[in-house]
Amino acid sequence: KPDGIFGKDRSRLALRLSEREEISRGQCQSKLA
Repeated sequence: KPDGIFGKDRSRLALRLSEREEISRGQCQSKLA
């Protein structure tokens, strides 16, 4: 089913975005500290 493939890609993208947000958040915190 194509839905499964799209679902995997979507979850992968979400993971990448959340990781990027966490990294940028960490950088901001280290700058403030």
